[in-house]
Amino acid sequence: MHTKSYITKKIIYGNPSQVPIKYDNALNIGYGIDNNYVQPMGVSMTSIVINNPKKKIIFHVFIDCIDKNNKEKLKQFAIDNKTIIIIYLIDTKIFNDFS
Repeated sequence: MHTKSYITKKIIYGNPSQVPIKYDNALNIGYGIDNNYVQPMGVSMTSIVINNPKKKIIFHVFIDCIDKNNKEKLKQFAIDNKTIIIIYLIDTKIFNDFS
């Protein structure tokens, strides 16, 4: 594995009062998806939020590209549910070694 960082950009959505982000004592959940899977991921995220009402939740989303509409949906979800969503845009070259 190379030491190069394959994260090309990081986007953070959530309540500004939650920044800086404190990862301790939070439920950290990660997704590796593509732009077509944002809506099904949202269903999963909704279930997690509903079933963990007293937990601080941080969602980590690893994706190669995301359209403006899906960014807006995730931003609004973070605000509405008082959670944090961190989107990591990745360079898919990281997967070249797996083929």
